[in-house]
Amino acid sequence: MVVIEDMNHVLRHIATDAEQLPSYPNPELPLAPELVPALLGFLGKELAVRPLRAYRVPVARQSP
Repeated sequence: MVVIEDMNHVLRHIATDAEQLPSYPNPELPLAPELVPALLGFLGKELAVRPLRAYRVPVARQSP
């Protein structure tokens, strides 16, 4: 598990509580800089153990 300090639930870095609400609708704010390396590290380890083709995605069946 990786804990990224000062990253909010919309994956952006915020330094103060006052930055929290303005961060939600602002598409110009970048993702927290530590997020992508953490995700790539996780995916690299996970896929090395279990290749992507081993994951099964359920397909929704449509009613006739």
